[in-house]
Amino acid sequence: MATVSVTENSKFTARALQKLQNLTGTNWLSFLDAVGRIESDSAYNAKPTGTHYGIYQQNDELLNYTNFYKSFGQILGVNTIEQFQSNPIAQEVAALMEFGGIPSKYVGQNFSSKYTATMKALEGKLTQEQINQLNGQTFTIIWDGDANSAQTFTINDASISGAAHLEE
Repeated sequence: MATVSVTENSKFTARALQKLQNLTGTNWLSFLDAVGRIESDSAYNAKPTGTHYGIYQQNDELLNYTNFYKSFGQILGVNTIEQFQSNPIAQEVAALMEFGGIPSKYVGQNFSSKYTATMKALEGKLTQEQINQLNGQTFTIIWDGDANSAQTFTINDASISGAAHLEE
């Protein structure tokens, strides 16, 4: 299990909150908008961070895992990470595949979206009824014991994918 640095998380959260000002909503579009703002300042042609490219900072490993290049990548004429970086539609499709999932019949293989993987990890720990009861619930985190740093979160499908995204 990874070590959690409350101070570093607090700094990251403060930077993220600046980027997320005026963002409202708890649906998938709001979630993807938030990820894009935090990962790349909403720039599809964002300079690569190591081996991660585009608005959502995805990489070849992920695109191969989801079979993106052999499915939707072929349709969109995207065969390389460089072509991926210059194609906003490809980046949006890949994000939907990563976070929400695309049925395997479209990609020719079975893979778990981050949402599906997280839900499977909860099996045996929580009943479906308990999971359903969590959906829509809010909770507040006070960073470093400073009440001014308090943040309130709502649990929904997009936030479950977001939590899995942060676990990479």
